[in-house]
Amino acid sequence: MSQAVRHDSILDLVLGYCYSSPDTAAIVMDDNVVTYQELRSNIYKVSAYIQGRGVEVGSIIAIMQSNISDALASMLGCLHAGCIYCPVDSLMPPAKIQRTLAVANVDFVLSERNLSYIWQVDDPEFVHYKELPTPASYAALTQRYHPLAYIMFTSGSTGDPKGVAIGHANLIEVFRGWDEVYQLKKLKKHLQLASLSFDVFAGDWLRGLCSGATIYVPTSTEKHVAGSLAEFIVVQQIECAEFTPIVLRELYSYALENNVKLSSFKLLIAGSDAMRVREFKDIRKIISDDCRLVFSYGTTETTIDSTYFEATHEALKDLQNDAPLPIGVPFPCTLTAILKNDGMPADIHEVGELYIGGGGVGQGYLHHDVRTSGRYLRRLPLGRHARWYRTGDLASYDGQNFNLHGRADARIKVQGKLIDLTELEAHLRAHEDILECVATTTPHDLNNKILLLIKLKPTSAKLKREAIALHVSNLEDYPVSSNDIYFTQDLPVTMSGKIDRVEANKIAITLQAGVAK
Repeated sequence: MSQAVRHDSILDLVLGYCYSSPDTAAIVMDDNVVTYQELRSNIYKVSAYIQGRGVEVGSIIAIMQSNISDALASMLGCLHAGCIYCPVDSLMPPAKIQRTLAVANVDFVLSERNLSYIWQVDDPEFVHYKELPTPASYAALTQRYHPLAYIMFTSGSTGDPKGVAIGHANLIEVFRGWDEVYQLKKLKKHLQLASLSFDVFAGDWLRGLCSGATIYVPTSTEKHVAGSLAEFIVVQQIECAEFTPIVLRELYSYALENNVKLSSFKLLIAGSDAMRVREFKDIRKIISDDCRLVFSYGTTETTIDSTYFEATHEALKDLQNDAPLPIGVPFPCTLTAILKNDGMPADIHEVGELYIGGGGVGQGYLHHDVRTSGRYLRRLPLGRHARWYRTGDLASYDGQNFNLHGRADARIKVQGKLIDLTELEAHLRAHEDILECVATTTPHDLNNKILLLIKLKPTSAKLKREAIALHVSNLEDYPVSSNDIYFTQDLPVTMSGKIDRVEANKIAITLQAGVAK
């Protein structure tokens, strides 16, 4: 195969290990091992097919596959062909899949048989990965390049999903930041948990494959049952993993209750939603003393991770148990700024809106110049030149760490009082019997109410609504009635593992309407 080495492609980092460590396992799934040499062949097969059908550089190709090993070869094959991949989870609602394919204007879909999604007449062509032809030779195959690497549609948990464009340069900068902070060369076994269409999935393969390590993929049951996931981690001796809080809470609660130690971890990362200090103190009880425990913060628009807080024993000791974890300090590739409403920088401990700059700032929203210009800025008001992303998150800096204070748009009026729903949820999670919760409100009502959906810990089935209302009363000006508290076995989640607030809002309002009858 003819080589056209480009040092500005994230793929070159993976291919480097395909050549230098061909017999090392790249992906382990269902006891099937794909070596780096086999991964390279699969990448070339995908690229040869794309180029052979005349697809132009810069075209968008959707990836809709449940087999992670095949999906990774498809994604990297797209990059080798100079195309942009767009991951689509086949378990999403059909209407959302159709909208994603239409908005992304994909050339075709690399898929697999027996998908839960049924092809529609207006959809682009679906091509099954397993049926791609294997060329007799790759000698004439050329590595092509386009600055964009992928289009990632946000989960849409709080509104209409948006297609975010991320480039090779963004991925390279973020990987370098991880490599410097996490010392990735020392980590050889990475867990892959995230959904295909969630940017944490990109974090999993970037940290693993770009450092020559092995990615371990649990089965669906092992992913979604805490006991099975714990056993998988122990048996496979997993060294590095990133979890969403909703998954990690189930895992560490199971481990504590069953005296399970996850001592193989060298690096455990949590991110994507808020967690409390006491939760990380509990997590420290199930991991080894030398395991690095990290709380990360980032957005899809700024390429996965922007800041991190390393929760050492000393760092946790100095924080109050019920306090939310700090989001820490910026990764090496990241710039940060906190601005007040007048555009002036916030002083220490003063709350303002968080702006992220640096190499991770993506290229904008697909086909939406107005939305892009409203969030992506070429400079800050006081003249700090760089590309910046306006996060919409409220934050402060205490002289050591950045801290979040909810969303700028999370404050709403209820019965004439200004309420921060994220603060209320954080207070509820501090209750020893509450595992997870959602706070929402009734719509279009001058006398609207706060509604609470509560998921209890398995050992706390007897907790009464009145006890929760009393717990909330410790907050000032939060009018919550015990009649508006509803228990649930499970909260709805998005494909990315975050709480689906749109669906949770519908459930709470339906329950409230049923009780009112």
